[in-house]
Amino acid sequence: MTCLWCLQDELARVLVTLFDSRHLLYQLLWNMFSKEVELADSMQTLFRGNSLASKIMTFCFKVYGAAYLQKLLEPLLRGVITTPEHISFEVDPTRLEPGENLEENQRNLLQITERFFQAIIGSSSEFFLDIASDSPPSDSINHSLSFISDGNVLALHRLLWNNQERIGQYLSSNRDHKAVGRRPFDKMATLLAYLGPPEHKPVADTHWSSLNLTSSKFEEFMTRHQVHEKEEFKALKTLNIFYQAGTSKTGNPVFYYVARR
Repeated sequence: MTCLWCLQDELARVLVTLFDSRHLLYQLLWNMFSKEVELADSMQTLFRGNSLASKIMTFCFKVYGAAYLQKLLEPLLRGVITTPEHISFEVDPTRLEPGENLEENQRNLLQITERFFQAIIGSSSEFFLDIASDSPPSDSINHSLSFISDGNVLALHRLLWNNQERIGQYLSSNRDHKAVGRRPFDKMATLLAYLGPPEHKPVADTHWSSLNLTSSKFEEFMTRHQVHEKEEFKALKTLNIFYQAGTSKTGNPVFYYVARR
């Protein structure tokens, strides 16, 4: 049985990639984060679980937020690391070193927390500009889907097809169902009916789809003809004359062919 968290990881990757390709990533984040706040039991549980919103946020930071986080946190963390030894932030009474004062440590912790908090609040506009800078101006946008990898489109098709019943149940139980109606779900169900079931994809291929490799005619041929299921391919695989090790300078996997066998 497929792990639910693995499916959510894949769904988060697909949604971010597809929405970003249409330059609607901000709208996706707004909707997901608003729903996360609405469903949260308290402030302490926000983005603390394995929710889809948390996974989308994690993937966005991984793709877009590396430079932002480094710019934001590096000076703050450097300040913590270079803090004089006589200043401590330990507030667990059982772990205090001899000579340390609990109340003084609490004040130190509040001060450093306030410094982090103010830095994060003050950088909120920079973060959204950081995401916007990854997209070209609206007048030069090419609204073609040709640059989206086939792996993402196939993954979305498979996820929607396999979870139609869950999606329908969720929409029916949603408190906004009366305002929205079944129209969006009916459109999706009709589209999936026209497309038919997704092509069978061997488990071994899921690793490659997660790499966001650029599609090529060779990959399309392999997928279309389900080469991985053919006996000739399985027989060739057992010869162990191909193996993969390391990556090229551009980050692509490197394959080797052993001719002597």
